[in-house]
Amino acid sequence: MDKTPAPIFRKRDPAPPSSAIPSSSPAFGTPVHPLKPFAVNAPKAAILPIILPPATLRPLAFRTFTKKHSLTLTSSALQELAAFIGRHCGSGWREEGLAERVLEDVARSWKNRNGGVMVEGSSKEMQEILKTLEGNMSGGRITGPVRGLPRGDSMLDLKDNDALSTRLGLRPAEVRREDSNSSFGMSGLGVDEEQEETETNDPRAWLKIINAYEQPRFLYNVAKKHFEKDPSAPSLLPPASHKTALFRNRYNVIHQRLLRNESFQSSAVSSSRKRTLERSLSNQKSLKLTPIANLLGRHGSSHMLLGLLGVLPTGDLAISDLTGTIALDLSQAVAIPEDSAWFCPGMIVLVDGVYEEEDESVGKGLNGSSGVGGILGGRFQGFFIGQPPCERRKATLGISGPDGGQEQTIGGGFGWIDFLGVGSERALGSKMRRLENRLLRSRAEDDAPSRRRSLIIVELTLHHPRPL
Repeated sequence: MDKTPAPIFRKRDPAPPSSAIPSSSPAFGTPVHPLKPFAVNAPKAAILPIILPPATLRPLAFRTFTKKHSLTLTSSALQELAAFIGRHCGSGWREEGLAERVLEDVARSWKNRNGGVMVEGSSKEMQEILKTLEGNMSGGRITGPVRGLPRGDSMLDLKDNDALSTRLGLRPAEVRREDSNSSFGMSGLGVDEEQEETETNDPRAWLKIINAYEQPRFLYNVAKKHFEKDPSAPSLLPPASHKTALFRNRYNVIHQRLLRNESFQSSAVSSSRKRTLERSLSNQKSLKLTPIANLLGRHGSSHMLLGLLGVLPTGDLAISDLTGTIALDLSQAVAIPEDSAWFCPGMIVLVDGVYEEEDESVGKGLNGSSGVGGILGGRFQGFFIGQPPCERRKATLGISGPDGGQEQTIGGGFGWIDFLGVGSERALGSKMRRLENRLLRSRAEDDAPSRRRSLIIVELTLHHPRPL
């Protein structure tokens, strides 16, 4: 019987002493375990900082932020970027294309952080982006993956760094190409292109209920011509100033939408040429809105007003805007359209008519205010009244293509604003439409009757038995 132990249980021969190991030199002995070589980090390339004027960087920044990413740079953001590029890219910012890569990564990172269309230089997001980018630059170039920055065109030359990370046992950063207009306002619904086909086919899995406290509140900024988030917290008992702010914001939103309508856009034809074309363009005159305060001293002139219908304490009908209030006479007015239009106090309407000036205002002695900002003297005799025209959803969001797709983008619009808190239209619109075609329209073509219905409820009086 062989009693030889298995190889793993055999005694190993002791290692010979270092003196027994032959050496290439008679005076020194070769160590048994030689030291592992270590790599010394190469020194960073020196960059001579320069003072880069913001006006010099503006054309390149405008082409990267505005034309490519649909972002608007403020003067403070342009100064921050000019100082950063001048300090870290030096004199080669233009010839070597260093500034363009920095601007590209800053724009992508800003959109990933949902910073908004207006890029503010004093914002916390911009400071964090520049600080993160500064730690990954060497010699004016971005040498390592930056946290929070998507890998795009400016990050496709990281093969050496990836190989070094592999030797160190680290997983290299994923290099992928990403559309510059698909990373802004990402969704909380978890919609992914790779998982669309493998997820559940139940349409209810893609629905999300949002209450009034979760939905973001936006206010239209007239100066910036864009929507901004309301920082105040929602409350069931808001202050009285919120009622005034509600009308002001509602009026500003309708007013800016109305000015984008082709009927209210003035022609670019010069006045001299307009005289020669006056006959041919007599039926194509652009409409113009007049503030109520500008009616003073213009007796007998025709105007078009945009305002809120209301009732004066005397019982007369009136129309109000942000500049004042005037009594409204609709005894001879024609509704547009005649067969399907209805109006009530609290609605914002368009009224076309003539201003008739009088010595005393209708509401004099009731509220103590008259003139600009109060009740104007006289009446406005309306001849036509109608609701402000609607705008197509694609024009409002700034998108085009079949069924509102994202194949092309139109300048402007509010497509990047996440009004519901679940993702913007430009970020998730095309994906959600693919889900709609796969989950709803494909089943609607079947012969079997379906119970899927969408019910929109605005306001219910639950204390009455009939709605229940």
